[in-house]
Amino acid sequence: MKEQTIGDILRESRVAQHLTLEEVEERTSISSSYLLALELEQFQLIPENQIEDFIQKYEDKMDKEGEII
Repeated sequence: MKEQTIGDILRESRVAQHLTLEEVEERTSISSSYLLALELEQFQLIPENQIEDFIQKYEDKMDKEGEII
């Protein structure tokens, strides 16, 4: 069985709540392009000093606080 990645957890949580990236953008104030980069684990597209903060904001709004990082 494949171990879940950060991106998998974020995406599955969003989909389970029937939310679009745009709706998560409204909740987190993080651009949907960065949210997509997080879900696809394309961290090079996100300013390095904001990656951890974005993950924490995303997981907090998806009720996953402390489960990812």
